[in-house]
Amino acid sequence: MTSPTDYTEKVAKLLAQAEGNGVTEAEAEVFLLKAQELATLHSIDLAKARHLTVAKERTTPVQRTITLGVRGTRGLNTLVSLFGGIARANDITYNIAHNSTYVVAFGFSEDIDVAEALYASLVVQMASAAAQYRKTGTWKQETTYRAPRYEYYLVSTGEKVSKAYGDRWGWRSDDIDQRYIPGEHVPISWLSARLDFQQGYASRVGQRLAQAKRETEQKAAATEGTGTELVLVEKRDQVADFYKATSTARGSYRGGRRVGNWGTYDSGREAGNSARLSGATNLPNARKEIAW
Repeated sequence: MTSPTDYTEKVAKLLAQAEGNGVTEAEAEVFLLKAQELATLHSIDLAKARHLTVAKERTTPVQRTITLGVRGTRGLNTLVSLFGGIARANDITYNIAHNSTYVVAFGFSEDIDVAEALYASLVVQMASAAAQYRKTGTWKQETTYRAPRYEYYLVSTGEKVSKAYGDRWGWRSDDIDQRYIPGEHVPISWLSARLDFQQGYASRVGQRLAQAKRETEQKAAATEGTGTELVLVEKRDQVADFYKATSTARGSYRGGRRVGNWGTYDSGREAGNSARLSGATNLPNARKEIAW
């Protein structure tokens, strides 16, 4: 079995290659998927080792808090989506803070190390890809649909007010002019375009990592037999049991976001196709904060 040190060095070399000068997008994709493949193979090796070890001496899952962004930053839910795709590709269960600033990851330490390294790298590239997309200006051609609504105006002054009669100001029905505004398509703002772009980017990256993991596990099972599938099931059961016994989360996450424009979302997915790991040289990788 590859030692943790050898494994770390091999992943670091892949990340360095992905960042090399003259690397094409196709080559960068190979490095990304190879990094996930190596992480999956190492995780399988460790799962087998745990299976063969006396129960009382086995390593157990851990929980770790991972910061995603600063409170009040717009688009933190897209960072949650990015981490979520990475976590699912590495057998990690997670809870999300109510304000989306951090997650609590539950899984084996080596898997969380990989997830942190991938997130630290990909979140930087997502910000860079969004900046490049903004420069193209193509997002300015997109629109978003504004639903029908009512607006309210004071009859006496024509002043627009936020509420109709019966609110705390005590207006009567004849004090208010209620106007129906039909639905319409309006130009999209850069903030909305960026959030749709990042959501699409996170979605595509998660799919790529999941595919790499799935193909690696299938190859391992075909080569080594059903024993591989059994130890992976055992590993995931251990994480699930640990989560049930440890997590104190209550309720469900309500920070998700609906896509406003599918054109900007698809542009993000297209950028996610060429995502490479950037700026990572060691595992575990240090947390990186992004100024959006």
